[in-house]
Amino acid sequence: MKKLLVVLILAGLGVVVYAKVFRSGPAERMCTKVVDLCGAEKIKPDECREGVAEAKKMFGEEAVDRANSCVDDAKSCMEAMGCVMGAGMRSFDQLQRGFERGFGK
Repeated sequence: MKKLLVVLILAGLGVVVYAKVFRSGPAERMCTKVVDLCGAEKIKPDECREGVAEAKKMFGEEAVDRANSCVDDAKSCMEAMGCVMGAGMRSFDQLQRGFERGFGK
């Protein structure tokens, strides 16, 4: 009976890990990490997901992936925010260079 209980607990943990880590997308994982580091009173999870979706539209998948991989390694709220700002600024620089090239033609 104890072995059955242990097996059921391990199976339950496996389902939870699968649902939280493997099934959730990169944006969901990034927002979860940012909310964990900064607190739900500062960063609202729904607003974060909406912001990531908007950033994908404006700056492209590459910029969001860059921010996501940086946030994965972040150890503090400020570091996570720096990752997001850095990815946004890099995308803005690329946009500005493209605008200047297009304007010069």
